[in-house]
Amino acid sequence: MSSTQDSGNGYAKVFDLRDRLAAQAAGIPKTVDDTQEDIDMTAPESPMKQTTEIARPVTVEESNLIRAQVVETTEELQRTVKRVDQAVEQVERTAGQVQQTAGQVQQTTMKVAQHTELLEDNDSMINSCGNDLFQLQEQVRCNEEEFERFKEKTEMCFRENRLLTMEAYAIAVEMAKGSGNEERIRSFWARIARIQEQVEANEQAEANGDVDGMVADATNGVQRMGM
Repeated sequence: MSSTQDSGNGYAKVFDLRDRLAAQAAGIPKTVDDTQEDIDMTAPESPMKQTTEIARPVTVEESNLIRAQVVETTEELQRTVKRVDQAVEQVERTAGQVQQTAGQVQQTTMKVAQHTELLEDNDSMINSCGNDLFQLQEQVRCNEEEFERFKEKTEMCFRENRLLTMEAYAIAVEMAKGSGNEERIRSFWARIARIQEQVEANEQAEANGDVDGMVADATNGVQRMGM
């Protein structure tokens, strides 16, 4: 603030000096203040050095020279003022660019923060998908184990059916020969009854989702058939 005020005072003094020189060159009489200021500016440094000078009139050539110097000085001052104004405008433009750049930096910072948040959300989604995939893999493994148990139960049922078929065929052959096989026939029908009970039990176990129970029943049935 002090530097700006000093510059303003300096310009004021220069313009005032220019006006007084122009007035002097044009033959306009000086005011009391101008005369006193000239006395102050031309005052001798020491009273011991004061000398008496005889004033002489200013010639036309000198007046024209002074006038030309005043005009040149005025033009130079105007050019200086213009350069100062241009410098001020440049500073203002630079300040505007700085503010614009600051706004762009702030926007970029906000975008970076948004992208960072999105990346964090993506990481969370990836972790969640990983957990879901692990659970699906566990479910597939359990389904494969259940399928193996069901396959084993089915194979046992097929083996049991083959044994029953072979037994029925053997009884039919004996009956065709006319041999007495009443005891063997009673045993056969007893086995058929047990198998029927087993089938009903398996159907109930299947309805309840007890695959292990179905396999155990089939295993017991095969063991009862003598395998």
